[in-house]
Amino acid sequence: MKKYIILLLYIIFLMYLLPLGITTYQQTKGADTFLFIKNNLIENNTVEPEEIGWNLVFMDDFNSSSVDPVKWEVLNREENYNNELQAYRSGNVKVQDGRLFLTGLKEGSKYSSGLVQTKGKFDLLYGKIEIKGKYPVGKGLFPAMWLLRSDGEDHLPEIDIFEVVGHEPEKAYMVHHWRDNGNLKTAHGTARIKDIDRDHLYGLEWTPEEIRWYVDNKLVFELKNHHAHVPMYLIINLAIGGNWPGNPDKKTVFPAEFSIDYVKIYQKGTGHDGSI
Repeated sequence: MKKYIILLLYIIFLMYLLPLGITTYQQTKGADTFLFIKNNLIENNTVEPEEIGWNLVFMDDFNSSSVDPVKWEVLNREENYNNELQAYRSGNVKVQDGRLFLTGLKEGSKYSSGLVQTKGKFDLLYGKIEIKGKYPVGKGLFPAMWLLRSDGEDHLPEIDIFEVVGHEPEKAYMVHHWRDNGNLKTAHGTARIKDIDRDHLYGLEWTPEEIRWYVDNKLVFELKNHHAHVPMYLIINLAIGGNWPGNPDKKTVFPAEFSIDYVKIYQKGTGHDGSI
């Protein structure tokens, strides 16, 4: 009986607040559940505990006239690896209309493209990365977002947040490479990408215990983290050709644009702060 009286009093209290447009909330244990009463509307929002405590430590929404040199190195390099065909040139990288564009070009029998990286600018040891963007399709195109170790001793471990071979545009790969007693090891997962002509959100959550990959906020792959425990920097690039994607064919359309809407990186309250 006492419980019903308390409930009745609480309802009367709410009826008093609603006409005034007063905002209040109720918080319960477990997941943080908030009951909002605002402008005579009731909203019930649930925030899972693991989403609480992330601090934004790096962000670029590309709302500027050019690439921010404080955040990014734009690579100029002629030689490449894995039999890739492109030269990376700063002229293939631009910021326009609130987006970053990495453009692949066919120049006679040669190719050029764009790569940006935070090497020497920003690195992280554990954290959460979110990158929203849209990739080109076509045989021989190889867009990727990935992490490499910062200290230069060995490029491994490597964490590939996302990569696509252009002749399989609806299949994204999430990959982790590392060395175990000097031997190269690889684990990977895949995700089906629908509506490839629009932006998608690619996410990575990297903790001392686990590595998790997300597409559009849905978990698509996870691994126990036994090897990635060093600071790493971020790379975003559009490669052309190579051992895995193969060479472009007559149907591959150039220019090919890999465009990014924003990059956000979060970390918990403790850990490496991203400074070099």
